[in-house]
Amino acid sequence: MERLGSPIFVDGRLTPLGRAIVVLLTAWALAVIVPDFVRVFKPFPALGFTANNNGAIVAVDRLVSCSGRGAVDLQVGDAIDLHRTSPGDLIAVFGGMGGMQYVRPGRCITLWVSRAGASPHEVALAPVYDSMSPLMRAVSGTLLFFDELLGVGFILVGAVLFWRHPSWMTAGFWLYGLWFNPGQYFVAYAELQRFWPAVLTQEVLQSIMQGVGYAGFIVFALRFPHDRASGWRAQRERIVPFVALGLSVLQLWSFGTVLGWHTEAVTDVTYVVGYAVDVYVLAALYRSRFDQSPVDQQRTSWVLWACCIGLGGFIFADWNESTTMWDGFWRLFGLSSADIPEAVFLSFYLLNGFIPAAVWYALRRNHVVSVRFVVRRSFALVGTWIATGAPVGGFVLLIEHVFSEYGAKSALLFAPLLVAFGLLAEWAHERVNDGCERLLFRKLHVAEGQLERLGDALAEADDVGALERLLVVEPARVLGLASAAVFRFDGKVYRINVEPFGWPSGAVRVANAAALAPQLRVEQRPLRLSRVSWTDGPLPTGVAQPVVAVPFLRLGELIAFALYGLHEAGDDLTDDEIAILDKLGKVGGFAYRTVDANALRREVEALKRVVAELAARNEPAVLTEPAS
Repeated sequence: MERLGSPIFVDGRLTPLGRAIVVLLTAWALAVIVPDFVRVFKPFPALGFTANNNGAIVAVDRLVSCSGRGAVDLQVGDAIDLHRTSPGDLIAVFGGMGGMQYVRPGRCITLWVSRAGASPHEVALAPVYDSMSPLMRAVSGTLLFFDELLGVGFILVGAVLFWRHPSWMTAGFWLYGLWFNPGQYFVAYAELQRFWPAVLTQEVLQSIMQGVGYAGFIVFALRFPHDRASGWRAQRERIVPFVALGLSVLQLWSFGTVLGWHTEAVTDVTYVVGYAVDVYVLAALYRSRFDQSPVDQQRTSWVLWACCIGLGGFIFADWNESTTMWDGFWRLFGLSSADIPEAVFLSFYLLNGFIPAAVWYALRRNHVVSVRFVVRRSFALVGTWIATGAPVGGFVLLIEHVFSEYGAKSALLFAPLLVAFGLLAEWAHERVNDGCERLLFRKLHVAEGQLERLGDALAEADDVGALERLLVVEPARVLGLASAAVFRFDGKVYRINVEPFGWPSGAVRVANAAALAPQLRVEQRPLRLSRVSWTDGPLPTGVAQPVVAVPFLRLGELIAFALYGLHEAGDDLTDDEIAILDKLGKVGGFAYRTVDANALRREVEALKRVVAELAARNEPAVLTEPAS
């Protein structure tokens, strides 16, 4: 596939043709979803019923005739006559992806409808607005706003990654994001209904981009994170063009409803095959982790977790909005897909925003923290707020009920109770949060306790060598780090005096004092080396690569500093672990001062004994300058 990239990108740079393609397709994708920002502030009407791609009416909500007088003769089980109804009116019902559709305000839709045992009859429908409460409308508008924002972000993240680092991997992700993003497309299709051939043109483009997007997603998964496809990946990559062609044809075929074809079965197959591609992407990412380095495994874990969450939400929402395949499930509860508020699906679309965020983080960072740590932290935060916020919300609803039933005076009696309940909830929030921290991050708290106790051992160290061995071995053991080394200033340079942990024999042993030391001296706190320029010689690579420098200071002067690597699992140190190392750095600086003071005290005591012995023999004492 690399040879095919030459007209678009060469040697990691986009060609003029490639730049033009990126600009045009990105502009097209934005033009599809940006118009739906209108629905955030101004509702759009629909036709009040749902039909499948065979033309069968599967759900009826609220119908209004074009004249505004009389009932509309349309019910579940009726079938739209796809041959008698004009293409322009069919597009209003089946345009885009089918399922839920919006139409322009003021438009009249005329359908020919067949009913068992009766001759076809004509139905003229006017668009109707959803009868949502103001609160529900505000909730839907807010969710739609964030869906649109994430959709625009998804498209732009893919475009920027491909523009800056052109490769088949980034191209695949960009092509996928052009269509499969959280943004909605209803207003764009509604406006295109002014000229129905424009809708057909858009559907052809959509079919192609969906097929290419699915294929691009497979390429992205097979090549992540270094744009390499070898072994089993190269074999799987050979089928990608056929996936693109097959899905494009199926998608285009499913749009044949507006031409009079019954395409419900084809539409169902199209969606199932598309979602099977998503499942395959998850399987490919999971399998890739087994032959990757620990550092790359952590990157892939981020994308895998994000895809599990984002694709799950996207598939659920898209499947319900665009097909009737879930109706059998909803009928168990006496519902259909049309009965589920759009806000529910909009909230599931939001989950798709995790995918571009995780891809950007995994590709733009040299090292990533453990995704499991972030998931546990998020779970603790959300769980704490639910556990303490739900009772407060229930109490507020109780006061609202009392107010509506018995008047304001009765509700005012609850005001002191509300204040007391709020204070109790704040106390409970702190206790629950502390409990979650102890339960979910027990290993981190154990490590913090062990390194705090290390301070006592550091203070009792007899010499600098023993002190530095503790600073090398113990943090690496407690935090599960792959490497550790301590550089101490000898008056000219910073030098390793104690054998480092996890460093190869050829790695640098002497550091240039002008490279890193000034920044540590000024900051007086741990620094992530990704933000520090330090090129004094060959350093360990892989998980042993130093990622954080911890200073040890004596009265503001940098005595020494330690370099610690990644975790043995390949993930970066978290901010909590950096904070623990910061405390260790302060204790270590004090320990250095203590060791120096103890050494000086021992020398003074030794000199006193010499002077005393000489005085006892009445010999003059000749003192020399202490060694330190």
